[in-house]
Parts: sequence; C-alpha cells; structure tokens
Amino acid sequence: MDACSCDGTRLEETFAVLTCAPRDASQTLLLVVCLLSAFTYASAGLLVQIGSADGSLPVGEFTLARGLLQTAAAGLLLRGEREYFPREKQQLWAWLRGAITAANIMLYFTALTQLPLGDAVVLTSLYPITGPFFSRVFLGERLPVIFPVALLLALAGATTLTQPTFIFGTTDDADSITTLGYTCALSASLTFGLQYPVGRMTRGTPLGNVMFAAGAMTMLAALVLSFALPEWRIVDPLNATVWACLVGQAVLLVFAQFGFILTTQELPAHVGSVLQITDIFWAYVYQCTVRDEPPTWEQALGAGLIVCAVLVAIYGNWKESGEDSEEPSRPLLSGARRRPDEA
Repeated sequence: MDACSCDGTRLEETFAVLTCAPRDASQTLLLVVCLLSAFTYASAGLLVQIGSADGSLPVGEFTLARGLLQTAAAGLLLRGEREYFPREKQQLWAWLRGAITAANIMLYFTALTQLPLGDAVVLTSLYPITGPFFSRVFLGERLPVIFPVALLLALAGATTLTQPTFIFGTTDDADSITTLGYTCALSASLTFGLQYPVGRMTRGTPLGNVMFAAGAMTMLAALVLSFALPEWRIVDPLNATVWACLVGQAVLLVFAQFGFILTTQELPAHVGSVLQITDIFWAYVYQCTVRDEPPTWEQALGAGLIVCAVLVAIYGNWKESGEDSEEPSRPLLSGARRRPDEA
C-alpha cells in the first residue's frame, strides 16, 4: 500500500492511511459508506418524528442542533489549521456546497409543510435524475448503459412506496396542496442534485473545511426557517424524550453528512444518488417496526424495487471500476494528498 500524508489533524491523517486502499477496495468501502449514510439519515428522521410536537417537525430547533454539532465536529477536524475561512479558489467550492445544502434544507422542509407526505418525499427524491444530469453537464461524467435501469427501478420503488396523491388518488387534505409546495419540492431535488458536481469540486479540500462550511450554512438556514415558520416550536423544552431525540438526530446527521460529503467527492453521481435513495426504504422499515404501522403490498413492492435498483447500481459500478483507468489511486478522505516524492 502506498504511504499517504494528510493536511489537518492526526485523526484525519489516520483516516487517510486507513482509506488509502487499492481501487477495488476503495470502491467497495465507498458503497458501504453511502448506504450507511442513507441509513443514518433515515434513523435521524425517525428521531425527528418521535421528538416532534403534534406530528409536525420543529424545523428551526432540529436544524440548528444539527448545524451546531456539525460545526463543532468540523472544528475538531480543523484543529491546528490557521484558516477556518480559506481563500483558495479550490476551497471556496466548500462554501458554495454549504450554501446549496442550506437552500436544500429550507426547500425540503417548506415542501413538507405545503404538500402531503408522499408527494413531498417523491418530488424531493428526484436526485437520481438531477445528480447525474448536473454531473454530466458540468463535469462530463459518463453514464453507463445500465444506469437507466437502476434509475427507473429507484423512482418506481420510491413512488410505489410513498404513494403520492398525484398518482394514487386524491388526499383528504386538499388545502395542503399548493403551487408553492410543488415548486419547493422540485427545487429541493435540483439543489440536492447540484451537490454532486459541486461536491466533486471539493476534492483535495480538507474535510474539516467542507463540514465547517456546511454546518455554518445549516445554522443560517435554521434561523431563516425559525422566522419563516414561527408556529413550529418544541412544546415542552423540559421533556427528556424530546431533548434526547434532538441531540440524537443531530449526532446521526453529522455522521450522515460525513458519509455524504465523502461519497459525493469520490463516487460517480449515477451510483451515489441511487444508493442514497435507500433512506426511503429504511424509513418504510421503521414505519412497519418502530411505528407499528401495517405494511401494504404496494409498499412491499416499492421496497423490493429499491433493493433491486441498489443491486443494479452496484453491479454497474463494479463493471465500470473494473475497466482500465489512467487515474491514479488516491486516499478516500478529502484533503489527503500524496507526498511530493510520490507524485
């Protein structure tokens, strides 16, 4: 194994050494990280549901907790660094990515307040389309022949699982359907997809800088949401369950964001976006187990389609990674670089 060096803290150096693996092993590790990131996102969503008041999401408080903890974690990674706000052009991409992340959060939660849950989830989960599209346009990333199969399976599975009203029938709460809701939901898919090409541009930027920018912009989004949606508040701030969920979801989302940042830097968008949609699958599993809601055959079919999409995407990535490439192997951790004498 080639030796690696890493800018940043000792922890970051340790991760760089551990992840400086042959290409096949690196790709396998990235796929696992991406799937774990989706699982962690779904687990955090469960805690938000449990800790929310009257079934609504206290957006400002939960988002602020996530931003604070993520910024603190980034501070640990940046310990010893001189600049939290680097001026290098390459590292400015981290702040653009953070701004896109903040916009995505605001659009996503606004869509949840304006649309039925199934409609909002499906329309905000079109990133298997937008992510590869933007990566193709801005980065010239090629799409394998098998990608449309994984895409159709993923979207069909998500649609069947969540059963949006614009396909499966009308909703009892017709007032909840608004043009603003559909606009925000589609815009959320666009901003989520933009994180793939912009995330790729942060390769070589210390991971701490990327996480710090995302955390800071997330806190800004939390403040905007608090003013825009003042009716969403935690009812009982002394409730131990609420605060346990508040802290728990923040911790989980920091780990999820760590994995998401890493995979957007290193995995092709057509692979990462399909694997990321498995958070809908895990949300369905939690719904049937923890929330004790009986499953329907349509939802079971949708879950199966998502699993098939993941398998197809992994197979396509395996075939693609087996092809000869002139690109040298590199450490998985962003910011890790080879020593000058190894170049």
